Amino acid sequence: MALARLPANVFSLCWIPETQQLLVGGMHGGAFLLGWDAPVAVEGLSGLGQSGQEGLGERPPPSGQSLPAGKVLKTLSNPNAPVFSILHRPQEQQVWMACGDGMLRVYNTRNWALLRQTQISRERLRSLSPEPDGERIAVCASDGCVYLLNSQNGAIQQVLEGHEQSVFCAAWMAPGGPLVTGSRDARLRVWQGKDQLLLDHVIPAHLFTINAMALDPSGRWLATASRDKTIKLWAADDFRLLKVLERPRYEAHSRSVNALLWQGHNGLLISASDDRSIKVWQVQEPTPQNAP
Repeated sequence: MALARLPANVFSLCWIPETQQLLVGGMHGGAFLLGWDAPVAVEGLSGLGQSGQEGLGERPPPSGQSLPAGKVLKTLSNPNAPVFSILHRPQEQQVWMACGDGMLRVYNTRNWALLRQTQISRERLRSLSPEPDGERIAVCASDGCVYLLNSQNGAIQQVLEGHEQSVFCAAWMAPGGPLVTGSRDARLRVWQGKDQLLLDHVIPAHLFTINAMALDPSGRWLATASRDKTIKLWAADDFRLLKVLERPRYEAHSRSVNALLWQGHNGLLISASDDRSIKVWQVQEPTPQNAP
């Protein structure tokens, strides 16, 4: 069943556990806060069936489980500014929004007041990636840059230049780096450095745009998703390619893969695609392989 009917295409989701609310970023400007009349339990995935061959396999979703429909409690309006990414910061009681007008908007989750808005770029902000120790937040933008912001006040500390086209996603491998970024140019760039990050090397990772990436909670594997319909698994320590999840070898996606999420520490990887499917994969210890 549908959780809600919204007046805009949905680009981003953010669960607010302390208030049991869901914040949804939309296409036509602003975000929608969804709530429920009764508490909602968001539990880990379990009982999903058997894993597939060679440590990767599609698992069916649990049956008979659904959430009641929510209602829009509040609209955070930013005309003509799609919300592409939302970052929840529970200790500060804030959410940060990366918007299509190049603005970073910060809201207080207690009363949803706008605390500040900062012009980061003249082009779209695509994603927000916090450093594990909380010191910096990487903001990817359509101008080909990655902006490293102070996590307390949002001030720009460094601008990483090197991608040839829009930067869609980023992931920190550890506090202080390395930072990995993915772009429309289909390449991963690895940035290293103690105080200032510098470009270390470039990896020709996919055939088309890299839409998303996610580091598994154990820190062993980096997953990347692309418009080329594939998901790739990389060793997080040295960026060796471990596995390519694609058709026809696996029951993989038939269109662009747009989002990735690791579910806990049990090796479950969730992927979402333009083929209108969400797949759940059981990842075991892969063995290295060469890129196709």
